[in-house]
This record gives sequence, C-alpha cells and structure tokens, in this order.
Amino acid sequence: MTKEDAVKSCKLFQGFSESGIRFFAAAFQETAYRTGEAIIRETETGNSLYIVSSGRMSVETLDNNGMPCLLTNLGPCDYFGEIALLKGGAHLVTITAIEECRVLELSQKQFLELQKQKPQTCLKLVVSIMQHFSGKLRETQGALKKSVTQ
Repeated sequence: MTKEDAVKSCKLFQGFSESGIRFFAAAFQETAYRTGEAIIRETETGNSLYIVSSGRMSVETLDNNGMPCLLTNLGPCDYFGEIALLKGGAHLVTITAIEECRVLELSQKQFLELQKQKPQTCLKLVVSIMQHFSGKLRETQGALKKSVTQ
C-alpha cells in the first residue's frame, strides 16, 4: 500500500481532498518493523501519530501485577498516537508487531511545520482527531457503565 493509499484509507482523513491527502502523505515517514518489535512502549514519551500501512500489531497494557494484558489488535489503516501528536506525553500502552509491519509516522515537530504551510488543512486534522477521540471515549464510557451495572 502506498503512503497516499494508507492515509486516504485511515478514518482520520475521511473527507479530506486529494490535495490534503497528498500533503499529509508526503510528510509521513515509513518504517518497517519485524515480528516482536515494539513500535511504542508504555510509559515512554511519545509525540507522533502512526498509521498502520501493512501487517498486524498487538496493543497491550500492564495489569496491577505488571503482567501484559492484551487490549486489542491493529491492522492496515488503523491509527494510534493521535493525542500524542497534539499533546505529547507518556504512552499508555505498548504496541508490538505480531507480524512484519510497515507503519507511517507523523511527528509533532513535522506537524508544527505543516501548520505553517497549510493551517486550515492541519486544523481539519485536529478536528478529526477530537471527533474520533470523543467517539472512543463514549465507547469506553458505555463499556464501563455496562460492566459496573452487571
């Protein structure tokens, strides 16, 4: 999958023009990861948005005993690190390749440079991130409420 195809297929970029897709795709850096290799680690500082271009990866957190707990798996066109792109800070999970993967990365530094070139296009991404994040928050709230009331 090309960088443009991966960006275009990512939910965060739905509704972007072709020129907006090309603008962001050109800024993403692509990295290959081997099976078992960590893309990000829990508690390490991060400041990038990632899009899975190919392959699969696991998302884990440590339980109260320090043991890894699988939360979900990610595959092509999934994304992570969206809040780190905007705010930076410690990762809340570890994401590890469970097969060979290719991942696109947009760092906060690159994003700030892009804002100077096309502020409206970057604002559109920020709005998209906030919309998707609020949706994830609502899903989590619903799941918590369901588990508490059972």
